[in-house]
Amino acid sequence: MTEYKNMKEPFDYLHATDYGYDNLTRHDFYGKRTFSADEYVMYCGTHSDHILIPEPYKTKFFEGLRSAVLAGGDKVEFRDTYVLYLAKKPA
Repeated sequence: MTEYKNMKEPFDYLHATDYGYDNLTRHDFYGKRTFSADEYVMYCGTHSDHILIPEPYKTKFFEGLRSAVLAGGDKVEFRDTYVLYLAKKPA
């Protein structure tokens, strides 16, 4: 067993080899999400910092988001990168 001494801060998966793991590899996967104005407002409504906005500001905030997306062509597009790190624990 390898103790986590002299832990590198902040924690980073790239330090796995410092703790006894081998064969660290990174794999990137790419995706795209597209939202309409209504879909984007619903998506933003799931964020904790948006849920906590008190009324009447919350309603005005979401109306403003919806209006901005509609004015921009009724489309918000996210191009995502999903990163997978794999490491093997030696036998």
